[in-house]
Amino acid sequence: MSPAIDQHSSPPPLSGLRFLVTRHDSPESSLSLLLKTQGGAVVSAAMTKIIPPESWRSFDETVASSLKIDWAVFTSRNGISYCFSRLKYLRIDPKLFFSEIKIACVGKATSSALKRHGILAEIVPDHFQSEGLIESLSKYDLENKRFWLIQAESPRKTLSIALKNKGAKIILTPVYRTEPTEKRYFFFCV
Repeated sequence: MSPAIDQHSSPPPLSGLRFLVTRHDSPESSLSLLLKTQGGAVVSAAMTKIIPPESWRSFDETVASSLKIDWAVFTSRNGISYCFSRLKYLRIDPKLFFSEIKIACVGKATSSALKRHGILAEIVPDHFQSEGLIESLSKYDLENKRFWLIQAESPRKTLSIALKNKGAKIILTPVYRTEPTEKRYFFFCV
C-alpha cells in the first residue's frame, strides 16, 4: 500500500446523495457537473427548452431607436446569447451598438457572458437577483431614464415595477422564451 494514499480522507460533501436536475445544462453553466464534482449522483431530465421569441418585432424596433436608451439590463446569459445573435443577424456590431448605453447585469455569470463579447457592465450587484440589481441601481438618478430590459417573454415583474416606481421608463423586449420539452418523464420514489 502506498503511503501517499490517505485512508482517512473524508468522502466528497454530496457523496451518497442523488439529484434530479430539471434545467438544461450548457457548456457555460452545468449544475449537473458541479454536483458530480462534489460527489453527487445526477439524473438529468430537462423539463424546458429555451427558444427564440414568437416575434422579434419589438426588439428590432427598439434597436432601430437605440438613441432613446439610457440603460440596457441583462437578466440572464440566455438574454445575452439571443440578443447578440439577433444583432448579428441584423448586421449590427454589438460592441458599437452598446458603446453609448450604460449596462447592468443581474449577476456575475451574466456579466461574464457579456464580457466574452467584449462588453463590460457598469453595474453587477453582489446579490444575484433582481432585488440586488434594484438596490445597486437605486444609487443612480433613475427619473425619466429609459431602461431596456432584455429578458424572457414572461419575466418576473419585480425589476420593472421597482424601476417604474423610481420614475424610470421601461422598454420590454423579449429575446427568448421557455417552453416545456416534448419529452415526458415519469419518476417513481422508492
